[in-house]
Amino acid sequence: MAGAEAMSPRPSRILVVTDDHTSGRLVQEILAGAGFAVGLADTLQVTSERIEVGAPELVVLDTVTPKLPDWSILDIHLKLAHRPPMLLLSGTCLAPEALAAFRLAVVGHLSKPFAADALVERCRRALSKTPPAEPPASGERRLERRRRFLGDAVILTEQGQPSLKAEVCDISPAGAQIDLGAAADRAYEKGSRLCLSLALPPTFEPTELVARVEWCCDGFLGLSFADLPAETRRHLEARRTEPPQKGD
Repeated sequence: MAGAEAMSPRPSRILVVTDDHTSGRLVQEILAGAGFAVGLADTLQVTSERIEVGAPELVVLDTVTPKLPDWSILDIHLKLAHRPPMLLLSGTCLAPEALAAFRLAVVGHLSKPFAADALVERCRRALSKTPPAEPPASGERRLERRRRFLGDAVILTEQGQPSLKAEVCDISPAGAQIDLGAAADRAYEKGSRLCLSLALPPTFEPTELVARVEWCCDGFLGLSFADLPAETRRHLEARRTEPPQKGD
């Protein structure tokens, strides 16, 4: 038995950064209950120390944090040897300056209020080393390497009403991959058009986009965008910029 315990996988380490003690404890309890090793930080100094010493594999950042003003946590992040990815928890739209976060570290966003299982699943995805599903051989061919992004998506009806909740798991100015989740058995015809409502950086205001289905396989949709708004294109282009490495 001792040998079996020694072989048990080490739990993934997550650092929750927030100055709301009640909210932070709740997030910590949810994630700890799912098997993660979870720490808390409430100031820039503590955040820096716990990233350096504890080497978390993911930082869950509450964006409404008066003690972490003006996204200064990103300045700290650039100076660290260990740069864990970040998942944002936000109940409000963000300022345009937040776009810098997506060029540097942020891999996903979860809107408040959220269900406990949604938080756990989003963290698991953010920690996963497995890339998004590859398109089938006859499907979409990527002309560029996309940077991973985990966010909320809603497929709309022709009348513009919500039809199906899904998740963005990969996006670029050219198109996106959508995980259909509970509706994984739903099929979409190649070449058909969809209207999506996406919560995209930097504001996370719902943005409606028209997309063309390039492929549908194993619960994933491969989409290309049609008539992408210029402002949205600029934001997605900015996300493609690779973060500078320490010492650059």
